[in-house]
Amino acid sequence: MAGSKTPQPPRPAERARGRWLADFGALSAAEVQLVDACTKGDWCRLGGQRPIQATPECVVRAALIRFLALGGDSLHPVHEAGVQLQGSWISGGLRLSACDVALRLSLLDCMLDEALHGFDARLRSLNLSGSRCASLRVDRAEIAGGLTLNRGFVVDSPLSLVGARIGGDLDCRGACFVGAESLAFDASYSAVAGQILLCDSFTAGGQMRLIGAQVGGDLVLSGGRFTQQGVAFAADGIQVEGNILLGAGAHVIGEFRIPGARIGGHLAFQEARLENGDGNAIHAENAAIGQALILRDTVIQGRVVLTDAQIATLADDLVSWPVGQIALDGLRYQRISSPVMSAEARIAWLESQVPDDVGRTFRPQPWEQLIRVLREMGHAREATVVAIAKQRAMRRAGRIGNRLPPALFDPLWHKADAVLAIRRGVAQASTAAGNFWARLIHGAYGLFAGYGHRPERIGMWIVMVWLVGGLYFSAAGRSGIMAPSEPTIIVANLDGAKRATAARGPGSCGVRNEVTPDNYWARCPGLPSEYPHFDGWLFTADLVLPVVDFRQFAFWAPAVTYADASGTVRPLEGGMLSKTIEWLIVLFGWAMSLLFGAIVTRVVEKD
Repeated sequence: MAGSKTPQPPRPAERARGRWLADFGALSAAEVQLVDACTKGDWCRLGGQRPIQATPECVVRAALIRFLALGGDSLHPVHEAGVQLQGSWISGGLRLSACDVALRLSLLDCMLDEALHGFDARLRSLNLSGSRCASLRVDRAEIAGGLTLNRGFVVDSPLSLVGARIGGDLDCRGACFVGAESLAFDASYSAVAGQILLCDSFTAGGQMRLIGAQVGGDLVLSGGRFTQQGVAFAADGIQVEGNILLGAGAHVIGEFRIPGARIGGHLAFQEARLENGDGNAIHAENAAIGQALILRDTVIQGRVVLTDAQIATLADDLVSWPVGQIALDGLRYQRISSPVMSAEARIAWLESQVPDDVGRTFRPQPWEQLIRVLREMGHAREATVVAIAKQRAMRRAGRIGNRLPPALFDPLWHKADAVLAIRRGVAQASTAAGNFWARLIHGAYGLFAGYGHRPERIGMWIVMVWLVGGLYFSAAGRSGIMAPSEPTIIVANLDGAKRATAARGPGSCGVRNEVTPDNYWARCPGLPSEYPHFDGWLFTADLVLPVVDFRQFAFWAPAVTYADASGTVRPLEGGMLSKTIEWLIVLFGWAMSLLFGAIVTRVVEKD
């Protein structure tokens, strides 16, 4: 009967206070029921849901639960099933610090009106599913089994597991960590052998902190909501043997921070939402991900920082990346698994980096990394397109040429303001000139050879120049501009009286008194049979291809002047222009040949 007193044997002197049932005085009906259930290994069910107020039918003292969790006494030993209580209002603080609790402790759908403390405790397992606790702190505790805080568990102040060791899962599915002073949960430097489940409508009203934690399974945040201005989830240096999963319904308001993390499986953001305004939405600097970084169907508002991270596979859909807010410098990955592999889409991704990384402080490493991976995956065409785009991006960023003024004549300069002004002016002028020529050469390199990635363009340009030059010099031959380059041919072809009476017009070979297209040098019937006849196409080929000889360039050249009927030497119309074009084509041919050779022999490096 509730409140009845039964004779008790003398209290053992060696028993500490609270370790003998008689120390608790008269027990309530609920407490009697609990003691009886614990000795039999049964559940003590005082209600089917968490009580909203303390009533005599459901109140159990926390000290009595501690007594039972420690095994009871010799007259009331607790069954191996442990303490199994449901629907109780637990009055007072449950003090388990430094205790060695060898039995399972299950307090389901209970209301703990004060704190549960288990500093440095050793527990077999702790199950608080559906319960509400004013405070839960088990720093440095060792829990052989799991810590179960699921099914609507609520804690009204920051939950602390700093340095704790958990042999099973930390199951917080559907829990609510109310938090205080910007902190909801702190499991820094803890070790969980199983999974950490902060999912399925889990909510946190402050920062979640797992700095330096070790997780043997997965860290699952799918369907969880994490809200804290500044940093919402702080897990610097966390080590996860499995995956970190932010799946459907995961919502982080604040920074999701895992710099230096070591993840054996995937880091997956699928159908998640991360918001942090102008701050970092995802901060994974120097993280190492053993399998894939998955980013698909996710909304991100804020920066994504992946500098110096290492990833086995990049699996994304491109549209999930925030435009202009990606930091990729130093990111390394081995392959790409994406439904979109076009070079243009990947270039747009690289151009979505933070403005400084594609502008004033241009970072080439993300471009080089993508080029290397595309080549290794067999996407040679895409790699080439990206490599060319990288050079263009560098050009837009002003990274071609010497951007820093050279330190000229340092020993000669003094500290006088006037001298410093002169020095600055000279340095700026020198830099401007150097940049101009560097950009000019770089632009020509891109135009004619695709920065070394399109050497076939050289052949295309040579053909274009040959076609235009062939048309021009064929017309020049028909116009009397082209003449033999051997003077003896001209002299020998104008003999005696003919030489004196010939009306030698532009390019006339002088065999007739009248000047007609038939006696221009290109068609001169008086040329020796062994002298090569002029051909505008072969002449241009001789100019543009310096390594071959079609016997044109050495024997023919544009005439610059001619002698009229009176013997006066006059400039030949079109002659100087043709001569200029001739030498420009020669220079072009040599430049293209040398450039092609340099690319093929790798004297000029790509990228």
